[in-house]
Amino acid sequence: MVPEEKQIIRRLMDLDNLADTKYMVTYSDFLSVTEYSIFLQNKKEFRCETLTFSAIDNLERQMVAFIPDALTFNNNYPITLLKIKYKNTKFAQKLSHKDILGTIMGLSIERRLVGDIFMSGDEFYVLVKNSISDLVIDEIHRIKRTEVVLEKCEIQDISIERKVETHYGTIASNRLDCIVAECGHLSRGRSSDLIKEGLIFINGAQAFRNMQEIKEGDLLSIRRIGKFRVTSIGEVSKKGKIKLTYEKFC
Repeated sequence: MVPEEKQIIRRLMDLDNLADTKYMVTYSDFLSVTEYSIFLQNKKEFRCETLTFSAIDNLERQMVAFIPDALTFNNNYPITLLKIKYKNTKFAQKLSHKDILGTIMGLSIERRLVGDIFMSGDEFYVLVKNSISDLVIDEIHRIKRTEVVLEKCEIQDISIERKVETHYGTIASNRLDCIVAECGHLSRGRSSDLIKEGLIFINGAQAFRNMQEIKEGDLLSIRRIGKFRVTSIGEVSKKGKIKLTYEKFC
C-alpha cells in the first residue's frame, strides 16, 4: 500500500471515529474516483454506516456521510450547487471545464472542496462544499476575459441529464481489456497497460484484472479518456465477434 493510499484511509477512518465517538454525522470532502475506490475497498472496516452522494446521477466525485448507529439521517449533505452563466452572451468567450476549475483553484481553494463541474445548455454548474460557496460567489466575476454571474441553486430543482453519444463496435469477449480497447479506440496492449497502471474504474471501483468480465449497465471510467456505460453485449457471431453498444458521456 502506497503512502498516499494510507493517508486517504487514515483520513476516512478519522471521520468514522469522530462520528462514532461524538455521536454525530460527519462528512468527507469530495472524493476523486481513485479515493472513492479506496473507500469501497475498505468499507467493511468502518464502524458507522456510510452513505455516498454525488448530488446528481452519473457524476464522478462522491461525498461520504458517516452515520452512527441508530442516528436519524436527513440527507442534508453540506453541498451547494452553483450556477455559472454569462453576463452578456453576445460578447462571451466560450469557456471550458478547465477554465472554470482553474479560476476556482486560483482562489487558493483545495480541489477536494470542489465536486463535479458540468454544463447544461449555455450554463455551467459546479458543486462545492458549503464552507466555500460564498467565497466563490463573492470573488469570481470573470473567467478568462468573460464576465460571469454566479448564484446558488437548489439541487432538487435542477433537472440535468448528461449528454451521451451512442457507439457501436465489436469485441472478442466481454473481458475488461477488450472493452477498454473498444471504448477507448486503443490496442489491446495499451488497454492492458492502463489496467495495470490503475487507471480503469468499474462502477467506481478500481480494476486491475484484464480478465474481469463486464456486464450490461456497468459504468466504465478510463482516466484521461472518458466515462462510458455498457448498454448492450450481444451474442457471439459465427465469426467469433460480439456486438457491443455503449454510451460515452460528453
